[in-house]
Amino acid sequence: MLHSSSYLWFYCAFIAAILWGFSYALSEKVMKEALHPLFIMVVTGFFFFIISVVVAYFTDHLKDGFQAMEADKNMLLNLLILSVSYVIGAFLIYYAISLKNSTTVNLIEISYPVFTLIFAYILMKEVQINIATLIGGTFIFVGIGIIYLKA
Repeated sequence: MLHSSSYLWFYCAFIAAILWGFSYALSEKVMKEALHPLFIMVVTGFFFFIISVVVAYFTDHLKDGFQAMEADKNMLLNLLILSVSYVIGAFLIYYAISLKNSTTVNLIEISYPVFTLIFAYILMKEVQINIATLIGGTFIFVGIGIIYLKA
């Protein structure tokens, strides 16, 4: 029997998917009730910042992160690019949900693993694909094509 921690990545990802699904549906509801995507980003960003700083501080990850940036000057640039990408992506998702609906938008957004694969290769020269991920990625793009053509 495999040790349960060998599946921790799966449980974390699955729980994140549940929470994101809930947050997308709830974001659609509150945007229909008059909240703008930018306001949602400000409020969620505030909580994200406070919770992250407190947890990172007490687990020494805040100190470790600053030390890593001091040791590698490219780390700051990478972190800035990552942050800008994250914020723009979050805004575009919220904005798309406000224009359409959370279900359809999320079904399009689910194509991001394919882009993750491409960028993992470009940034780290890693090929993170096997037959299962190839088949899954193909199904994703077929599904996106169907949604696009029928939307």
